[in-house]
Amino acid sequence: MALSNMLDVVRMKLFPPNYDAWIAKSHRYKERLVSSGATYAGQWRPLDDLSFADYSGDIINASHRHLAAAPLGHQGVDFLIELGITGYLRRGDALKLYELAFRAPGDILEAGTNKGLSTSILAQAVHDRGHGVIETIELDSENSVEAKRNLAGRPGSESVTFTVSDATRRMNELASQGKRYGFIFIDHWHGYQATIDAAELAKKLLVDGGFVMFHDFLDPGNADRRHVYGVYQAVLDRIVDDDRFSFAGVSGCCAIFQYAEVQSAR
Repeated sequence: MALSNMLDVVRMKLFPPNYDAWIAKSHRYKERLVSSGATYAGQWRPLDDLSFADYSGDIINASHRHLAAAPLGHQGVDFLIELGITGYLRRGDALKLYELAFRAPGDILEAGTNKGLSTSILAQAVHDRGHGVIETIELDSENSVEAKRNLAGRPGSESVTFTVSDATRRMNELASQGKRYGFIFIDHWHGYQATIDAAELAKKLLVDGGFVMFHDFLDPGNADRRHVYGVYQAVLDRIVDDDRFSFAGVSGCCAIFQYAEVQSAR
């Protein structure tokens, strides 16, 4: 288990978080979005009113249409999309992943490969747009090997680098090398500290106009005071408070933010 993961478990036991403060903060942000006339203000969900979201964008091309029509019921779960690779994506997650990867103003970074389900969508998008590369980070070496095997022969697989590492460590390395990305997908350990680390590093890794998408932001586990999930809270504390990020909507269980090097009007 990575250090940030262990810190999340210890934090939950020794320092019970102040959910009431986070709930209040999430409502204040909603009010701020509405009062400023933000484009996606109506999509924001406060912490005490989480719900999943359908994809609201347009269908881009045949690959995107394939995701829109793919069967559900993966692993016997009625809302999980079935694409032939083990994983946990709603249709709204998959469609938004493809859209952002297809339109990203640069290369793509993924934290949390698992078996390669989301990576396969990113790879298809890079293949279809005709340029760019992907690095996907996974702590479990066996998962990474399986993901590489699952993507073999699929469109865009040649554009993917599979890295076995703690996500925080690898993202720090990439930042120190001056790497920048047009789209970052955060889907590793969903605890507060791990997400804090990823959010902070995204600020160093995104190009101007780039997007970051947080998986399981809308999962009800974030609002469960006994649950280790802290994606929503970490985003509140590191992304929402940073004027360089503007809220760009929700889809499936994910939240999306766009980064601007010049201060945003939110």
